Amino acid sequence: MEASLHCENRTQTFEQTYRLLKPGGTLVLFEYYLLDGWDEKNPEHTENMRKHLYGNGSARTPSIKEGLKQVTDAGFEI
Repeated sequence: MEASLHCENRTQTFEQTYRLLKPGGTLVLFEYYLLDGWDEKNPEHTENMRKHLYGNGSARTPSIKEGLKQVTDAGFEI
């Protein structure tokens, strides 16, 4: 829970998780993702993101679409 947010390359992290799971195993994730309303030009959004990244030691926060792709590219089915 809240571990992959510290990883620069989440796909690589999920690939190793996939490799280590027993066949038929299940991965349950609790992830931070950007919502569709995220606006990188909105000063309030960017300041909140700065605080989130710094305060949590996060590498970056992907969009939902990017996050789902990272998981499926690692071999998982959603």
